[in-house]
Amino acid sequence: MRRIRLQAWARRQLGQRCCSTSQETVKQSHVIQPRRPWTVTTDWMKKHPFATNMLLCTTVTPLCDFNVQRVCEDSMDKHRLAAFVAFGVYQGFAWWYWYMAALGRLFPHAMRFANLPLAQKWGDRSGALQLLGQIAADLLLYVPLFYFPIFYVFNGSFHGLSATDSLQRYRKNCFEDNVMSWSFWVPADILCFIVPAWLRMPMCHLTGVGWTSIISYSRGGNVKSIGESEAASMS
Repeated sequence: MRRIRLQAWARRQLGQRCCSTSQETVKQSHVIQPRRPWTVTTDWMKKHPFATNMLLCTTVTPLCDFNVQRVCEDSMDKHRLAAFVAFGVYQGFAWWYWYMAALGRLFPHAMRFANLPLAQKWGDRSGALQLLGQIAADLLLYVPLFYFPIFYVFNGSFHGLSATDSLQRYRKNCFEDNVMSWSFWVPADILCFIVPAWLRMPMCHLTGVGWTSIISYSRGGNVKSIGESEAASMS
């Protein structure tokens, strides 16, 4: 009889423990775990890729020029800074169309390759060829034929130069500018085109901090027409 009572008591105790454990489990499942700031940021960037691109481009471009002027120049050239603000807005639209839309159509397997895990990318020969094709199209077509001419026109227009005078400045510096571009953007483009597709534009802007600083330092200031430059050198 005593043995039966002990067994009944043990069953009641076990039932209470199981009930309390299940209640604690239900309570824990209803607790909302706090999300880390990095996770919140990346989720927002994935949901709003175009807005992320515009936000970065319109802030990074003028901030780079501002920093270069603050460190390297004696005074702040407001016309030059305004040119970089306007060029940053233009670049937000242009880079989105070129790097996401145009290259996606020219190289239809590029996004698939970008979204593969890193281990699978090493063995994907067709994807690697698409990556090289994107780099070639970027540095042999877009940069020399669109990026540099439009940059010179933007910068020149804010300093009182006509489009013709601005393009003459680019013609004079064309070879030097593009060699500088190739030396910087070949490794940078590899990074931009190999990361997942949602990270392509943020990576372009991250690497673009260095490039915009270079172009600001080398071509942002001393904006004069070819005739004025020649006259200044003769005097």
